[in-house]
Amino acid sequence: MSPATTFAPPTITVAALLTLAGCSSTAKGRGENPEARAQFESLKQLAGTWTTAAGSTRPGMTFRYTVTGAGSVVQEEFYPGTPEAMVTMYHLDGPDLVLTHYCAAGNQPSMRAGRTLADGTIPFEFTDGTNMGSHEVGHMHAARMRIDGRDAIWSEWTYAEAGVPSHASVFVLRRTGGA
Repeated sequence: MSPATTFAPPTITVAALLTLAGCSSTAKGRGENPEARAQFESLKQLAGTWTTAAGSTRPGMTFRYTVTGAGSVVQEEFYPGTPEAMVTMYHLDGPDLVLTHYCAAGNQPSMRAGRTLADGTIPFEFTDGTNMGSHEVGHMHAARMRIDGRDAIWSEWTYAEAGVPSHASVFVLRRTGGA
């Protein structure tokens, strides 16, 4: 290339600008869901340490809830500091409240929240997962959570094997520390 060669700035077409604009507004384009937003805001209020109480599948275990990602994610730790430790991340995905559960089974099922039930329970149903090979592999398939006031939570996690629910674990949690 000779020193006299000049470069012209790239031409950006209207179509390219519209494509870029569409990428930046994908979440808004799917619509707002006030119910999912309210469900998520209620989860944010759980920040702190909790212990499983009588009526739980395993009483005396610790759970920890942390709001992270500048308020965009709620992290739930099951049994922190133990070999059975697991993490569930809750966040909004466009108009939906979703979770990904990082399971001791070595897979990561994702679930989407449904409409809040009359008793305040938030139901979550399996949508997909990673590290599973197929949906026949054992995985957490459904979850239900009800916040009973500021210091009490009830939740149930259903495990499925060969595509069929095999057992459920119930957690009755009481706040022991934190906000």
